[in-house]
Amino acid sequence: MRGLVFMAIIMSSYSDIVEKQDLYSDFMDYSARYNRTYQTYSQYKNAFHRFSKNIEYINNNNFPFKLDRNEYMDMSFDYFHLVKKGYVKKLSTSSSSSSSCSKYKYENKELPDSLDWRDVNAVTPVKNQGQCGSCWSFSATGAMEGAWAIKNEELVSLSEQLLMDCSVDYGDYSCNGGEMESAFEFAIDNGMCSEEQEPYLAKDEDCMYCNPQIYFSDCVRVTPKNEIHLKEAVSRGPVSVAIQADTKTFQFYSGGIISGDSCGTNLDHGVLIVGYGEEDGEKYWIVKNSWGASWGENGYVRISRSDEENTHGVCGIAMQPSYPVAY
Repeated sequence: MRGLVFMAIIMSSYSDIVEKQDLYSDFMDYSARYNRTYQTYSQYKNAFHRFSKNIEYINNNNFPFKLDRNEYMDMSFDYFHLVKKGYVKKLSTSSSSSSSCSKYKYENKELPDSLDWRDVNAVTPVKNQGQCGSCWSFSATGAMEGAWAIKNEELVSLSEQLLMDCSVDYGDYSCNGGEMESAFEFAIDNGMCSEEQEPYLAKDEDCMYCNPQIYFSDCVRVTPKNEIHLKEAVSRGPVSVAIQADTKTFQFYSGGIISGDSCGTNLDHGVLIVGYGEEDGEKYWIVKNSWGASWGENGYVRISRSDEENTHGVCGIAMQPSYPVAY
């Protein structure tokens, strides 16, 4: 009997060793793939521990959508939340701003069952905000790029760095957060420059105005908590929205439709709705993120959609929608 117990202990220990060896091998592959370097053994050890815990979380989830490994596997949830979000609702309108968003006018139009602005060259490729809380600027440029492309038949990638460096007086704080409507107000007053003119650096810089090429006349605040109005707004062009993305659900999302109580309504991340559709009877929004094309569904996430007029929407997606109006 003692021999059987001893053998069981040996086999269990051997299994643990093999499993850990497999994890180390996976971690080495991950580090090489994403060019991760660690300056000390302690940093390496802590990164491996986070990697292991994140794999455990992914393997033990039972969500109806998919989670998978990605480039954020060595990040703790708290650190990821700190550097990959950045939506901050401003408390008041700055006196330096000469414009504010107009109220949305619902037209009750008949709309297509599905729509995707990527299909008509109104959406630029997925970008990556890096380790900087500048999501608000990417959501804002995405909406502006779409509005300009639809109005003028010209898709131009716009500068997030310009917004980060120069819209402080409008209530935005570069890598420390901001709001899309504030960015629209800046663009209305000053115009926008292209990404080529002022490339993204993922850090604070002094404001250096470039030569604006793209102009906007107004911005529109879509009726809050109304997904019927939001659907009609999206039929006009991409719409900036804020969501709550402070869960591991978002950190490791890889596909499917996020629904139910997978996230809350404490808005902390700016993203862009570029369309909508339906799959197997479940309606969804097509949402462009700013965490790179290797995240999610090639940089996008689908979030459950309803036809309700009094709802926060899944992840709070219907709470704070807005879009710019191009000249």
